[in-house]
Amino acid sequence: IYSNTTISNLTLTAANGSGLIAGGAIYSNSTLRLDNVVINNATASLGGAIYQNGGYANLNSSTLGNAIYVTGQANLTITGGSIAGPLAIDSGNVITVTNYGQALQLGQISARSLTVNLLSGAITQATGTNVTVSGAANFASAGSGTNGNINLGNTTNNFYTTGSISASGTNITIENANATTLGRINDANLTVNSSGGNITQATGTNLTVSGTANLIANGNQVQLTNATNSFGCLILSSSQVDLNTNGVLSLGSVNTVT
Repeated sequence: IYSNTTISNLTLTAANGSGLIAGGAIYSNSTLRLDNVVINNATASLGGAIYQNGGYANLNSSTLGNAIYVTGQANLTITGGSIAGPLAIDSGNVITVTNYGQALQLGQISARSLTVNLLSGAITQATGTNVTVSGAANFASAGSGTNGNINLGNTTNNFYTTGSISASGTNITIENANATTLGRINDANLTVNSSGGNITQATGTNLTVSGTANLIANGNQVQLTNATNSFGCLILSSSQVDLNTNGVLSLGSVNTVT
């Protein structure tokens, strides 16, 4: 697809991309809108269902039985529906997944901004992949129990300090090979391992953790100074801690110099 295209109420089956590198069912480098479209049994080396190279893909209430692949600084919006396989973004601009009603696995992600908002289901990562976001990253799942978990635990993730990481769910795990700037956090339990620098928070945000917050910045600082923070129990490992909280604070294991 090389021009602006809208496809509605269509089922594509067995789009055989055998031998194709990109786009088993749809290859697009322009603006693509899918409304209530189903793609099944489509194959290609990359993007069995859709390969979006630049431009903008807008998927509404569509079901992709095969993978989508985004590159060329493309924008992607997924509203409702479902996709099979990990979501792979080779070189994306603004990537948004919202009103999504099931678990979502992230593959290799590189984007300027990333928003994943699930009605239910866990957010996870495929083994051996990483998420790299140069701007704002927002993750949320309204699911209960394990269906609300957010596990971004691959050690090579790279969230830049030019944007913040916001998350809302049940149990949240964030690994970052860079310094880490937290936005608004709301969860039962939180683990943040900032192996590349300090853990700080964006102005005007707060961390609300009803259970245990485990903050790891070995050799670096933890600076969570916004007055509206709230923790159940706090576990710390860092060279220096500067912390504000608006309630009673229970300390677990604390390993710090000052």
